Amino acid sequence: MLSLLAAVPEAHGGLSRWNRHRRVAATIVTGGGFWALEGLVQDATPRRMRVDLHREWASVSPYGAPGRYTEFTPGRIAIMGPAGAVIAERAEPRASFAGHGFHTPSDALHRAYFNGYALWTSLTSPFCLALPGVEIREIAPWTEGAERWRGLRATFPDTIASHSREQDFYVGPDLLLRRHDYVLDIAGGVAATQYISDPVEVDGITMFGQRRAYRRGEGLAARRDDLLVAIDLADFRFDERRAGRRRRLTTTTRSRRSTASATEDKNHVPTTEDEGGHPARACRRVRACRGRAARAGARRASGADCRERGQSAGP
Repeated sequence: MLSLLAAVPEAHGGLSRWNRHRRVAATIVTGGGFWALEGLVQDATPRRMRVDLHREWASVSPYGAPGRYTEFTPGRIAIMGPAGAVIAERAEPRASFAGHGFHTPSDALHRAYFNGYALWTSLTSPFCLALPGVEIREIAPWTEGAERWRGLRATFPDTIASHSREQDFYVGPDLLLRRHDYVLDIAGGVAATQYISDPVEVDGITMFGQRRAYRRGEGLAARRDDLLVAIDLADFRFDERRAGRRRRLTTTTRSRRSTASATEDKNHVPTTEDEGGHPARACRRVRACRGRAARAGARRASGADCRERGQSAGP
């Protein structure tokens, strides 16, 4: 029998399938009262979130203004502009939260850092629990309504930025994620419970379309009247890992409740992306290569025509 740690990633599609990919993207809409308490306005603008699967890197766009996006790693947060211009950046961003409480005002870089590590954790769970340095043990189950959810406690290494070093993940009878408990170290140690729902299958991997984080009260119970963060996710897309040249793989997201229409697939046109994962038009080099190929084809056709008439195709 598989251990719970081994069985949970398998239930979500398996590590072998996960390891074929390098990055995942999703459209996110966020809400909740957390950022208002920190002195920032939260709007309902859809944004595109991208995270690496095997290292802690994340980016969201647009951020603050059209054409701007973030770049997150544990050791740096930056707000970037067109052509890769650095609008603002902060090295060792975790240190900037020293002394922060739940109501301490935050700036745009604080928010970008939180967004980076929080969405990276959400989009890579439960597979990130198998990363080197993460320690896992099974904990007492949690009863939610008529269901009994088994629990895994993860202790993350210092090299991974996240809500807190120790976090609990609960899975239902089907071994899919249901709940994620943590402490917001960046906000004075507020305890939070995040409920995870709306599973969708993307290229054989289970992702989740809805996350709701509430302040946690006594006895591990979520305070449902105190919504901290709401996240809706859609349009998931993986790219494929390949040695040497990489190509982008656009996948069809298939809900466990419904299947995308064949018409949608037929009309879908894949987009190219730059290294940061941001949409880009076909580059001049691609157009030039296509032009050379077309000219070469024309010369071959011309040469064949001339040979039929006993003439030379060129000097």
